[in-house]
Amino acid sequence: MPLMPAFRFRSKDSGVVGRLIAGYGELEFLLSICVGYVLASQHDRPPSITRAQHRTKYESMGIKWLFKIRGEKKRIDEASQLMRGLFTQVGMRSEFDETMNAMRACLKIRNLFAHCHWARSKKRGLSSSFSKKQPSPRIR
Repeated sequence: MPLMPAFRFRSKDSGVVGRLIAGYGELEFLLSICVGYVLASQHDRPPSITRAQHRTKYESMGIKWLFKIRGEKKRIDEASQLMRGLFTQVGMRSEFDETMNAMRACLKIRNLFAHCHWARSKKRGLSSSFSKKQPSPRIR
């Protein structure tokens, strides 16, 4: 018997689920780049290096800083706390809040799909069941 037979028989649907789960990691990576931009803006650039070198150095620091934090929710909260001040200063507080709330919503969706059991049905397509009392997402 193959591992996850529902995914084998519903490959198109399972591809959507896989992209949702894997795509969240890309969002976290982009969040770490944003953290790096904020860190770069908080430090003066020495005249001996270019802007690109300065930004690249702090992007790398942002990636390392964010991924040292255990737990996705905590990473979002810590990054939000670090970045909120700068976005408020430049008049982008509402856009920042909207983006961070969307990030939290994406995490909830990712966790729903990552922590469930999958089945297939001719009528319903790929469906899932959860251990908690939550509505079951269906992929069509």
